[in-house]
Amino acid sequence: MDIINKTNQKYVVQKYIEKPLLIYDTKFDIRQHYLVTSTYPLVIWMYKDCYLKFSSKTYTLNNLHKAIHLTNHSVQKHYKNSAERHPELPNSNMWNLYKYKCYLNEIGKQNVWDNVVYPSMRKAIIGIMLSSQHSLATSNNRFELFGCDFILDNDFTPWLIEINTRPDLGPTSEVTANICPQVVADIIKVVIDRANDPNASTGQFECIYHQTVTKTTHSRVNTLKVIGSALQPKYFNAEEMGSEVNYCHSSGPNRPELLSILNKLKDSDDICLNKGDNEIEGTRLHMTNIESDASTKLNYMKRTSTQFQRHAQLT
Repeated sequence: MDIINKTNQKYVVQKYIEKPLLIYDTKFDIRQHYLVTSTYPLVIWMYKDCYLKFSSKTYTLNNLHKAIHLTNHSVQKHYKNSAERHPELPNSNMWNLYKYKCYLNEIGKQNVWDNVVYPSMRKAIIGIMLSSQHSLATSNNRFELFGCDFILDNDFTPWLIEINTRPDLGPTSEVTANICPQVVADIIKVVIDRANDPNASTGQFECIYHQTVTKTTHSRVNTLKVIGSALQPKYFNAEEMGSEVNYCHSSGPNRPELLSILNKLKDSDDICLNKGDNEIEGTRLHMTNIESDASTKLNYMKRTSTQFQRHAQLT
């Protein structure tokens, strides 16, 4: 709790999967690459090839040593493989996808990769990118490669452990020496070759998500319409209407009187002013869509306050 209470620090809290899917009693995870070539609209390319990383020790919960529980190559390279490990496990602690599919076929799970594992990883990648899209810089002229680490449970359901930016593409083993250069070559195919030829090969990359963006339709000026009633020119003429528009003019009704008048209008849709002044004789104001509170009506009536200053009686 002392770590959590520290300010200016951010931590990710994850539930540890105590019962991961094991191969020959050894923990492993899957390194899966994907490529983002546009952030808005979001375009994601997933690499159809991948590889497995094993720990150097037999799995147990009785010992929490990182050589048992962390399958990262950066961790495992510092430890020797346990003598009691199964002989089918590789000395380099890595399997390519072909070897893993052969293993699945041996245990009667030959369809689980295509039907469960790969589709679930694809769905997780799309979901995590969509959830973080708002924090990504908008750019259509750059790309970035990511490396995901997934762990499987006993139902072969993938669980995302982490996503690495600038993943290691070095030849750390025979497996990575084969797959990583091919990943780089296929990135060139997607980013450069396909830009010049939409039908160009993208290698092992497949586009798993291409976001649809709704185009904004702009109306032209000649399609715009203005609907309303014209006001008489004298409405805007200060000389004819009086000095200046001021609802609290000394010669007119004061604020309490106006509020009293407006309160009477709450239940009425029409206002008809008394005839008697040539300037406002026959004037009829039709108030529509005006809120019932007096303050809102007062703001509305300020535009015609000069008329109310002279005659503000209801018929």
